[in-house]
Amino acid sequence: MAVFQSQALASGEAGWLFQVIAGLRAEREALAATLRAGEVSDGYHTHNELYRYRMLLHAYATQSWIDRGLPVVKSWRHHDGEPCFGGGWFIVVAQIPTGQVSCHYRAQDWDLFAAPAVDRAPVWDGHSPAQAAERLAADLTDTVAEKHT
Repeated sequence: MAVFQSQALASGEAGWLFQVIAGLRAEREALAATLRAGEVSDGYHTHNELYRYRMLLHAYATQSWIDRGLPVVKSWRHHDGEPCFGGGWFIVVAQIPTGQVSCHYRAQDWDLFAAPAVDRAPVWDGHSPAQAAERLAADLTDTVAEKHT
């Protein structure tokens, strides 16, 4: 690229191209800053709004699971003793009938989760977010079906 740039600059033929590239780089940086701030929107909600809404729904679900007698805990540390994301975060882990589900949250949200605190979270079973969603959907389907029979 540097050779092309110097040749193009020498000939004066591609000055407009470098202006376009500079503009695109500036737009990319502005978009990256918006992404980092969590303010990207689908036209209805920002990432930050959806993240908070998910966190509150999970806190509510945690209480429901506890009321059902399911094991749910929260911890500042993963099962290996390492602080979640290096510190300032915690994990909530539930063992629902269809498998383990877990999410991480910022320290400021600790008190919203009624789960008992433990020194270390249970061993992670390797589930992905997609698998956790499948487990949640299956448990919800089973729970709703039980209530209607």
